Amino acid sequence: MPRVFIQGSGSPTEQQAAVARRIGQLLAEKGWEANVGSHGGLVPVMIESGIPCHAYLTRFRKSVDVDSLTTTIDCNQLAEPIVNYLGKAADMDRMLPWSVRLGVWMARSDAFIFFAGDKGTMAHLVPVLAWIGKALAPEGKAKKVILVGWARERVKALETLGLVTEDDEWFTTCGTGTSAIDGIMPWLTS
Repeated sequence: MPRVFIQGSGSPTEQQAAVARRIGQLLAEKGWEANVGSHGGLVPVMIESGIPCHAYLTRFRKSVDVDSLTTTIDCNQLAEPIVNYLGKAADMDRMLPWSVRLGVWMARSDAFIFFAGDKGTMAHLVPVLAWIGKALAPEGKAKKVILVGWARERVKALETLGLVTEDDEWFTTCGTGTSAIDGIMPWLTS
């Protein structure tokens, strides 16, 4: 089963939640599954959409029904041997599980959808774009990335950093309207 990584605001707007729900429904109909975080507001939305969700945990939002998740992976536990080896330097026991989680998401995702978010979304997006653009795309193995509802100036900032160009066939943006979402899904799933 192909998997899409879905990231966005920890507190999505009603419009973002509706769009995420629609994306989840469309992808579930095509046999896709979702890699999700552990505490963002999109997690319960994706569960509600009916798409099977795999959660990679560093902490967990109490409002998420853990039993509704297809699988859960404790990234704190995965990182523990590294933390023990390196010692408990400032934030090491918090940052390493977060880094492990990002690496696992990247390795286990076939495509990526990023809703407009804040610093956490950007902290995930930048390494994903750098990895795809600099390592995978030159080898013809790029994974597709969609930015949903992003302001043009934020996309321009990513272009200025050299992470994406308008000519990248693996990268696109779309608005939050139903027709935009329905129109982008064939590109993503092809």
